[in-house]
Amino acid sequence: MAGDSTIAVESVVLLDRWPASPIKSLEGGVPDDGFTGSSHHNVETAVYQVGTKAQVYNNGTTSPGVAGYSTLIYLQTKDAITAALELCQPASLTDKHAVSSTKASAIMLGDIAPKMAVTLSAMTDEYFGWFWCGGVAPVDFVAALGTVGDIATDGTVIIGLVTIGAGAAGDLCKLEPPVANTALTDPVAYCLAKDAD
Repeated sequence: MAGDSTIAVESVVLLDRWPASPIKSLEGGVPDDGFTGSSHHNVETAVYQVGTKAQVYNNGTTSPGVAGYSTLIYLQTKDAITAALELCQPASLTDKHAVSSTKASAIMLGDIAPKMAVTLSAMTDEYFGWFWCGGVAPVDFVAALGTVGDIATDGTVIIGLVTIGAGAAGDLCKLEPPVANTALTDPVAYCLAKDAD
């Protein structure tokens, strides 16, 4: 496999594999102060029911946005998150809505996780906030996603389905190509372009 690389956020469409029922969707779609508002995002006490989802439509006018639906989910961190666009996996056998962006803390099946969520900002350990979990990047609603950089990849990611793993060069989770006849087969996203490798 080729080494570490990145892929543009607008080239990734997430496959939402988080449970939808009996979780209630957020009424109205968007919190009053946005998805990264300080009253409810990166907070010590949950403001929304953990697992609450919201779906919004991106009209694609905010660069580098793509038109389409985005799904966001309210989760809790199990490790500190250093930046937006970190890829998170489930991190607790007893709490299905706790996530981590490091392989050391993630609950994995073989070498991969069965579902993924992407951070909207840096976050404190054991805090609550919103994560992107389905559809196109919600840059119309979280403008920072279009300016903080790209999503990390490992191996040669081409157009098509990708999975998530830890990558060869470090502990942070990365998008990886599926590998036939191995554990690396559960897709978490569809890439619309190849990575920068």
